[in-house]
Amino acid sequence: MKPRLPVITLLLIAVVILSVGEVMAAGAVPGDRNVPLNIIYPAKAQHENGGELYDITKAPFNAKGDGVTDNTAAFVAMMDAVRDATEAMRSKKSAWGSGPGWFYVPNGTYLVSDSIVCSREVKDGFAGLKLIGQDRRKTIIKLQDNSDGFSAGATKPLISWSKDPEHHQCGIAWGNEIRNLTLNTGKGNPGAVGLLFLGANACSMDNLNIVSGDGQGHCGLYFPTWAIQGYFHDITITGFDYGIETLNKAETNPTLEYLTLRGQGKAGVHVGAGCPGFRMLLSENTVPAVQITGADSQVVIIDSKLTKGAASEVALKVENAQGQIFVRNVETAGYGKAIEVAKSSSGQTSVAGGKIDEWLNGPVISFGNSPQRTLHLPIEEVPPSIWESDPAKWAVPEDFEGDDQARVQAALDSGKASVLLPSFGYTYKDPIRIPATVNHLDLMQHNTRAGTLEITEASNVPLLIEHPGTRVTLNIREPRTVVIRYGDAAWTISTDKPVTVHALALANTGPHKRFCPPNARIYARSINNENKGTPEFPVDGGLMWVLGFKAESPTECFAVRNGGILEVLGGYRNQCGIDGGKPMILNEDSNVSFVGFSNMARIFNEAIWETRGGDTRKLGKDQMPKRPAYNGTYFVPLYVGYDPSKVAEMLKTKR
Repeated sequence: MKPRLPVITLLLIAVVILSVGEVMAAGAVPGDRNVPLNIIYPAKAQHENGGELYDITKAPFNAKGDGVTDNTAAFVAMMDAVRDATEAMRSKKSAWGSGPGWFYVPNGTYLVSDSIVCSREVKDGFAGLKLIGQDRRKTIIKLQDNSDGFSAGATKPLISWSKDPEHHQCGIAWGNEIRNLTLNTGKGNPGAVGLLFLGANACSMDNLNIVSGDGQGHCGLYFPTWAIQGYFHDITITGFDYGIETLNKAETNPTLEYLTLRGQGKAGVHVGAGCPGFRMLLSENTVPAVQITGADSQVVIIDSKLTKGAASEVALKVENAQGQIFVRNVETAGYGKAIEVAKSSSGQTSVAGGKIDEWLNGPVISFGNSPQRTLHLPIEEVPPSIWESDPAKWAVPEDFEGDDQARVQAALDSGKASVLLPSFGYTYKDPIRIPATVNHLDLMQHNTRAGTLEITEASNVPLLIEHPGTRVTLNIREPRTVVIRYGDAAWTISTDKPVTVHALALANTGPHKRFCPPNARIYARSINNENKGTPEFPVDGGLMWVLGFKAESPTECFAVRNGGILEVLGGYRNQCGIDGGKPMILNEDSNVSFVGFSNMARIFNEAIWETRGGDTRKLGKDQMPKRPAYNGTYFVPLYVGYDPSKVAEMLKTKR
């Protein structure tokens, strides 16, 4: 059928001021939730007992958390061990995950005098390091005061995942993680960076304090290179010129939630390039909360509070008019202006301080049959992290007899709420059942491709599954809220009863069978899929909400059918392979709002297809705002295609 031309509405100044609180989830407050975790592993997780976890205070590293000893060499040795394991894996001399990767830091103050970074070049990137502290309040890695090399202008990190970020960027640094620590850059180190992070898929950081001892330093969290995908949450950054800085225009799309920034000297966040997404940000700064200087940037910020601003400052400052910003449910206080966009052909755009319901500085793209704003879906909060601190209350397969199949099942059937798989390479062919007694299953990314995990009993208590590895398949046979994070997994929803899935920093979630059927609600933060033959994320009558995604395929990123509901806030399609003629978004008689962009130098012509009653209308790349980074890439500032009355009715009936 011959397509019709779209209607594209330019929304440059329009802003509706409503109450932020009306759509934030019940009881949710912006900022770091400061969840207290006392992480202590069962003894059989330790390397000396056959597990994969290395204690940094034990041989061969022998760090001391006494606040006196210089531990630089111990932590650099840790980085070198991971570097060597990564190189061995990539040269096919070892299996993925079979070398050092998991490192545990018990309570203490660990002084260092130089950067914690591998001592030798990392040829193809740095992958697989998981650095985990016992208690973020009591586990401190601290740079000595007045350390050499950290003078003004140095931009030198306390901890770095990249040896040479200017020349050795990496799109395959998989599974990097840091959690439950305080990083302190000390005093007299004005060129210090708290953490330089790198990671492409299934990367995470959570429960962190990043602090400058005297307020000086370049930035707390630094993203100068690519690739950056991951879910970063429950973090407080205090001091520095910038709380967060992202500089690379390529694959840089961090998803940040439950974040507190305070006491910055220049801006809470500086986006020189890249496309970060923020939710539940609390900024307590006199300077701008977010400063955008990059033409290739697309920033999403929702459900946030930007307070303590100076009357002479702007809360959200877009200094390059080509840069994109989408704002929803943001409250500002103290600032003279809430938003200001640099001069362009359309003139200067600014918004008075106060509460912002929804605003963007680009066109709203639709076919004329939809409200010119996002779906504004209710968002279910991620359950806070949990950890059983008594090792005796964990079950591990090594406590039981039999082959791997029998031992893993016995651990899950033990009646203990927490189960850990601490060793490399379990093999099981038959499905493994997860009973209702289990609420925390940590797979430590060392399970195999051989079997399927099945939820066989209903429960009102959420199930947390962490670190699935090598494409775990989860079969949800009974209704239960599932939080699955930091790894590589797909799921099938076999029950017809209501099911909620929280997918966090999850890679390769496919191929799919009943991924999002009518009874499902999927809440995804930083998800990635690289299937080449089927739609990356098919929404078949269910509801899916996304904050940050990446897809690499000539197929559709999202295919929404049978009255499904999809809201995507930030993320991108890597235009890999040969253009297969498929759009980024397929909307067939369904309901979609979408903010995102395309990336890489290859040209894919199709952007959005929308079908209503058999009539298909199409939008191509040339009808989208061009992204300066690469010829043929583009922004989707906001696409909307939905019927609000049908959405309201479906939201009532989908639970």
